[in-house]
Amino acid sequence: MTTEILTLQRNEAFAPDYQALINQKQYDIKCIWVTKRIAEVAAFALGVIMVVASACLGVLYLPLGVAGAANLIPKLHKNFYDPYMKQEEEAQTYINNSRGILSKMEQYRNADDQEIMYKLLEMGVFPVSIEHQNELNGLTDLIPLIAQYDHWVSLSSKTSAFIKSKKEEINRLLMFDPSPKAQRVSEAKLLQNEVYLQEEKKLLPQKLKAAFMLNVISNVTDQRKADDYGELAQRSTGERYLLNQVGENPGFVLNDGTTINRDFFLRAKVSEVAKRIFHPKAL
Repeated sequence: MTTEILTLQRNEAFAPDYQALINQKQYDIKCIWVTKRIAEVAAFALGVIMVVASACLGVLYLPLGVAGAANLIPKLHKNFYDPYMKQEEEAQTYINNSRGILSKMEQYRNADDQEIMYKLLEMGVFPVSIEHQNELNGLTDLIPLIAQYDHWVSLSSKTSAFIKSKKEEINRLLMFDPSPKAQRVSEAKLLQNEVYLQEEKKLLPQKLKAAFMLNVISNVTDQRKADDYGELAQRSTGERYLLNQVGENPGFVLNDGTTINRDFFLRAKVSEVAKRIFHPKAL
């Protein structure tokens, strides 16, 4: 599972230079933009060359040249342009997350140890049970970690609200919409697929990242990453349907092979997810 900022080593997670990370990603995006433009021009030029070359051989060869160009350009787009598009999207997501965490950190600019203690209790963390607390100068050292937790919880709350609205839309469509049944069912399936995608691609990873931050806070010297415990059991909509039919629907697969049910993962509080996966002593 890609954990983005959480792939930083544990000691770097305390005070990463987010602005430097943002600047680097912005530079990467500019480079990607230039590369995409070059790829577009190169693909167009190759297509033109093929058409012109075939025309020079004779009118009979012109359709072959046009067909060759039409076949080549989509392949170039898929193999060169699309990967750069994905890199650009990932870089922008990284920037957005970094900015979100910086914004959360700003909220604790003037916080003292007592305020952080109350915040930890609100999160479900017992400050006295934090392991190796002597490695900290004070609870305020945890602010960068708390900011990451706040960021992922905030995103997961927004995703949950969006999913809830889509489920309500599905219910209205199936129960009260006057359009023909076949049309309603078809539209409901599209909405349900969107719900699955939101759960798989956003909500589950967001909750996992928030839960992992609780684990980080609970043991400030543990160098493990989220991936060291297991991975999300991401499935397609069809696979999820079949798993539901047989009563098996894993949301997270631990490294020992045991699974955590997907429905539990979606419904549970972040602290409960953290307990099931990471077993932090401070929760």
